[in-house]
Amino acid sequence: MELGYNIAVKDSYCITFVKSDSIIDLYVHPSLGGMIFIDGGKLLEYKCLREFNGVEIISLESYVEALVSAAHAIYKERIYTLNDYFTVKEWATEETFKLAKKTKVYL
Repeated sequence: MELGYNIAVKDSYCITFVKSDSIIDLYVHPSLGGMIFIDGGKLLEYKCLREFNGVEIISLESYVEALVSAAHAIYKERIYTLNDYFTVKEWATEETFKLAKKTKVYL
């Protein structure tokens, strides 16, 4: 909020901030309409440190991001774009499919 973002949407597991054409979604659990499609607590078991613009941040392992990206596109957006395809193609590994099965995410 201190950076000029306003709350656009707030639900049980997500809040969306907007500033001009910049949108930030913060999730406790990836969800749609109050229905959780991936357990956010389980996702945090796969965090790592990365550098972004010279700042060290906590992120998810790339193969986990592949699963989250695919699930978000299918469950929430209901469209799998070319961008989604190339993101998943680049980041997905066998571990992605094992995690999908473990978390009961069916793509």
